[in-house]
Amino acid sequence: MTDIYFSKHMSNREVELEEWLFNITSWDESIEKNDLLEFKLRNRGVWYRDEERSEELGSDYFLCIINKLSTYCAVLDEEKGVVITTYWPYKKSDHKKLDSLEYVGCFSNLEKF
Repeated sequence: MTDIYFSKHMSNREVELEEWLFNITSWDESIEKNDLLEFKLRNRGVWYRDEERSEELGSDYFLCIINKLSTYCAVLDEEKGVVITTYWPYKKSDHKKLDSLEYVGCFSNLEKF
């Protein structure tokens, strides 16, 4: 099973943005909520692979949408697993971008990458 890690930047973004799935107010609280977020990423997230960005970075680059509320960026690290780097509130304009990306589906399908 692939592990999920959260970058420090990701935790800071949770505190900065008001539109958040879990209403986080501090960095420590962000760390505590990561288990719940990891559950949502694994079980409710819809994953997409951005092939163009993957080629630029030299690593697989993914976007994950949870309940059309939040968009998460992730990079697949060979040693660690999936690293969530940042997120932003989902916008309708994101839907057009997703049409051009490779649909992965659920988290368990990331194993093939």
